[in-house]
This record gives sequence, C-alpha cells and structure tokens, in this order.
Amino acid sequence: MSDFKVSTLNLNGARDVRKRANVFELMKLKGINVMLLQETHSDTLNETDWSREWDGDVVLSHLDRVSGGVALLFSRNFLPKSYELEERIKGRLMVSPQELEAVLEDLKSKKAVLADLLGSKAQGALVRSRFQSAALMDLPQSFFFGLEKKNGQSRRSAVQFYAQLYQSEYTKDEGAFNSSCSGLPRFSEETNKELEGPLTSEEVFAVLQSMKGRKASRIDGLPPEFYRAFSFRGAQ
Repeated sequence: MSDFKVSTLNLNGARDVRKRANVFELMKLKGINVMLLQETHSDTLNETDWSREWDGDVVLSHLDRVSGGVALLFSRNFLPKSYELEERIKGRLMVSPQELEAVLEDLKSKKAVLADLLGSKAQGALVRSRFQSAALMDLPQSFFFGLEKKNGQSRRSAVQFYAQLYQSEYTKDEGAFNSSCSGLPRFSEETNKELEGPLTSEEVFAVLQSMKGRKASRIDGLPPEFYRAFSFRGAQ
C-alpha cells in the first residue's frame, strides 16, 4: 500500500463502549488506516475491551480513569510488520526511537537554516535597534539592547546590509552603450544650444500666462494673478 490515511482525535474520555464504537465506525467509514487518539482515559482494566472491540491492532498508554491516555489504532488491512514504541511520558506521549532520531536530525538542520537566516538575510531588521525607538518594535526591547551591548553589532550589520543593498551592478561597456544608442534621433547643434541656454523673459511671461489662476505655486501664497498684475512683458 503506497497511500494511507492518518488521523488524530481528542476523545475527552472513551470509557463508554458506545463512544469507542463510534470511533471505530468512523475509521471504517472514512477509510482511516492509522488513528492517533488522545485523552482516552483508559486503564489496565478496560485495555482488553479495546482489543476485543477493534479488529485491528491497538497500542495503549494509560494515565488514569479521568485524564490522559493515548492510543494508536491500526486498521485491519494496514497492520505493520513490526514497530517499536516507547512511553516517553506515561499516558501522554509514545514515540518510535527510529522516528525520534529522524525528527531530531530534521530539527538540527532547520535550526542551522534559521541561524543563517538571522545572521545574514535578516540583518536589515537589526538596523531598527539604532534608528528607531525600541518601544515601537515587534520584538522585545531586550533583544535590541542586547545587540547594542555586543560591540555595536547592529551598527556593523547596518553598514554591511546597506553596502550590499546599494552596491552598483553597473559594468562599463562602451561597445554595448554605442550599440544601444546608435540610430537614435538626435537634436541639431543649433537646437541643442537653444535648449541648454538660459531662460528668456519671453518664455517666463508665456509660462506665467498659461498657469491656472487662484492657485499658489509657492509657499508665499501668491497666485499667478499677482505676478500677472505686477509684472510686464520684458521685465527681469
């Protein structure tokens, strides 16, 4: 079997035979192959009831009659050839030693990736400790104050971060530049001199006449009507 269904359920007590029957029926209707149960409230007295009522395999870990208890149910058509489980926390946690080692290795790799992320890719966030109030940060103040105590770590991080962020990627290539600009239309020398020359009073007057009235273009609050009324053509 390449595909199988796994489900988990908190029973909040399953000492009643009818409640257990409903769980078993649910597994059959949904085609669940492995069911992880919490809060079974099972004990050694009703352990045989679970084995008798369920036609698959049952693994139980007891706590007491009113709290705790976990169970692992295998459907009849999905019986593992072999498995090993340990009660790490009685009535709370059962683990497979082989699977636990795999999980620990996975956690170690994720921790290494997280350390790299914090050390290099998230350095921009460290700048906040120097340029903004720590009271406005998402993280606790102690986090940013701690960075400052470590020989100005945030300052070095800020310099390194922005140096990389604004590093120029331009490479001078005269051949590529000339190739890209060849064939583009160009102004004549006479037109170019005219465009680069100083503004004339006639040009200023024409622009003043074209401006919309009753709106000040500067912080002095004077609208175009003022300049039209107190200026004359050709005035400097």
